[in-house]
Amino acid sequence: MPEGKVVACLDIGKSMTHIMVGRLGEKGSEPQVIKAFLAPSSGYNKGTLVDGWQLTEAIRHAVKRAEDELDESIAGFYLGVDAELTNLREVQALTHFASPTHMITQDDTLALLKKLHDTEEVSTSQYIDIFPVIFSLDNDRTTREPEGQQSSFLSVRGFMMQRRSDYLLQILRCIKYARIKIDGLIHVGLAVGEVFLSEEERLSETIILDMGAESCKFYCFRAGFMQAELYLPFGGRTFSQDIETVLKCKAVIAEQLKYLYGFSFSAPYLLDETTDQQGDHSDETPNYEGLVKDQIVPEILQARLDDILRLAMLNLSSDGISSQKCILKLMGGEASVNGLENYLRASWDSEVDLIHPPLSYVALPAFTGVYAMLYYLQHI
Repeated sequence: MPEGKVVACLDIGKSMTHIMVGRLGEKGSEPQVIKAFLAPSSGYNKGTLVDGWQLTEAIRHAVKRAEDELDESIAGFYLGVDAELTNLREVQALTHFASPTHMITQDDTLALLKKLHDTEEVSTSQYIDIFPVIFSLDNDRTTREPEGQQSSFLSVRGFMMQRRSDYLLQILRCIKYARIKIDGLIHVGLAVGEVFLSEEERLSETIILDMGAESCKFYCFRAGFMQAELYLPFGGRTFSQDIETVLKCKAVIAEQLKYLYGFSFSAPYLLDETTDQQGDHSDETPNYEGLVKDQIVPEILQARLDDILRLAMLNLSSDGISSQKCILKLMGGEASVNGLENYLRASWDSEVDLIHPPLSYVALPAFTGVYAMLYYLQHI
């Protein structure tokens, strides 16, 4: 995309909507982030549109808030999509040249990409777009920019994105009703893998875990490519519901206990802080203090994480992803839960890292997706 262009990326979650506006720079450099925004989201849950009007209004309010803070209107957005909304299928195309030392031109590249789009699979009604990832030339050479290189052939390998169900169409319809223009779709898993994983990590087995409030997504990279993706309908609220069930407390207290379990806190203080809005629940939540902090909440979270990881690896093993021998990268809004990274390290046999934008004022894993989308736009 042209240097200096201002673009906006939109990631609609089930509990929060993330927006990042930035100016594109030179390839290889960091994009200039102008502003990042966070706003409540509502209206859909676990792959189901619960209330279209509610989602439309949530999107409209999120964009209005961003425009008010920027003091200017945003012409269009790039929408982030993921394993819940879409399927990715690997596609390839190949062309041979008459000369063994043919100099590849931009026309050659465009003709090959057209051939990739004209494959039989692309004609399906579920088709959204194709993302070229890597070009191959003779002598086992690979590149992302083949123009100007000599080769007897040129092949391209990429992903075809298809919508998983009508759910994506429903979201796009709500965005349209909110009078928001969408300039394109970006697969968040692909973008994060391109931006935050090193070439060595993409070649070896690496899993990106995007932990959200209502769900988690797994993106698995191997041999330089994203080999598999998985959506599971469990997230941060699942942890809170477990705490609420075990302690028989109100949801607001369970949510606070989830975020505070790694810190030393006073249970009576926590209850006093929420009494005005939620009423007196001291009878429902006994003063466990140290027991809650040091044993009950950690054990609840550990047990649920074990279940999620066990289910994920069971599903991913069918795609040839080995048990727990790969690097794990953690992102998403629920990755900020205190101690979650340490709990994952206790359950994982290999390296575990938290990934977030390299910006002091938005260094939160919740913004990893929109930042990767912005960076991805700069380099395609």
